[in-house]
Amino acid sequence: ESVLAATLAELPADKQAAIRVQRLTGMRSGELLRMTPGQVDMSGPHWIYTLATHKTRAHIGDTYILIPAPAAAILLERMPAKPDQAWFRWSVGWQAKSVAKAAIRAGVPHWHPHQLRHNLATEIAERIGLESAQKVLRHTNPKMTKTYARDTIDGLKAVADRLYGSSGKW
Repeated sequence: ESVLAATLAELPADKQAAIRVQRLTGMRSGELLRMTPGQVDMSGPHWIYTLATHKTRAHIGDTYILIPAPAAAILLERMPAKPDQAWFRWSVGWQAKSVAKAAIRAGVPHWHPHQLRHNLATEIAERIGLESAQKVLRHTNPKMTKTYARDTIDGLKAVADRLYGSSGKW
């Protein structure tokens, strides 16, 4: 999170907003950059984005992306004038280059926006469970989600706390 915060500080406000939404939703960059208000059900605090096209459509049909309330608030502040206009109007490559340059300026290790998807998978798997991470990331195979969700020291300690309590005693 400190690498993310340092990088965000080096980005303009519109790029910061996009990266924050991507971190909160786990969207792929292309999904984020193609998203328009007309594709999003905004009827509740958490929104649902229906993908117009996606790589597994032939296998699973429509796909939905959860936009949790904190991400919806960011998008609401940047609402396009027309429902068919994208919230963010730049290419996937340009976004990746912007992040790479901002990381250099911030003096932090290089990272790619797609890593935000991995970070969210890890967070959800640790806090709620692997099945929930699979749903949010829209993986048809749980093996893929396991690849995304990485073990962390905090996650391992949380398992020990649940098994043995925080005292470490049987």
